[in-house]
Amino acid sequence: MVPNLDKVYDYGITITTPYVIVNYGEEDWKNFYKRQKVEKREYSFMKKNPDFKYWHDYIMDAYVNYTPNCIYLTGMPDIKGSKPHEMLF
Repeated sequence: MVPNLDKVYDYGITITTPYVIVNYGEEDWKNFYKRQKVEKREYSFMKKNPDFKYWHDYIMDAYVNYTPNCIYLTGMPDIKGSKPHEMLF
């Protein structure tokens, strides 16, 4: 959250950075959600997963590069070895 700059209003804004996933397309993600048994209406699964760190772990494991406008990720959360920084045990 970024605080309001002029103190006239009592609210802040959220600044987000878009994520761009490379080398994996829409069909890959549809198949991922099918494997997880997630309905389309539940696409917040990644961020609202019962495992609190699921989304954060994915970002850390799948990081490829960044520009001032976005962060690039690659890999599928449930496919071991598909993410460049994943720890394989």
